[in-house]
Amino acid sequence: MKIERKIEIASPAAEVWKVLGDDFVSVDEWMAGVGNSVEITDGHRVQNAPTIGRMAEIAINPGTFMDEKITAYNSDDMSLTMNTTLINVKGPLKGYDTKIKVRSLGDKKSEVIWSSWMSKGSIGLLGYLLYFPIKKGLSDGYFRGLEELKHFVETGEPHERKLAAPHCG
Repeated sequence: MKIERKIEIASPAAEVWKVLGDDFVSVDEWMAGVGNSVEITDGHRVQNAPTIGRMAEIAINPGTFMDEKITAYNSDDMSLTMNTTLINVKGPLKGYDTKIKVRSLGDKKSEVIWSSWMSKGSIGLLGYLLYFPIKKGLSDGYFRGLEELKHFVETGEPHERKLAAPHCG
């Protein structure tokens, strides 16, 4: 299963990369689906990455987490890859990999490309039966996250969904 979503943002690519790459751990400042996010300090840090990863608590279900570790990081081409393991999340999906790429579209415009994929072992037999609902749910969630990122970068303020979302921790 592979999902790719894109969004254009009316800000320079460097400003978008600062939020996604340099401030990787601070996703809880702008993404409604994340109630709290803390730095992972135990493990191997990929060359040039600002951190090993983050532990992000899922806002709608406190006690459930996304353990997100950076597996590749390139600030020159503004891209990173991370592996996400879901913790205490009910359902067939165990985790996925994501590549985030920021592209400049001029002085004051950029594009974010968010691609995720799941290996066969990460969804299990039930996941195959629920393939299309899982794919739609993830795709919709990624698009909402990109809308929230766009709003945050363009205005400096969290999106209304973030302001209305439950907070953890």
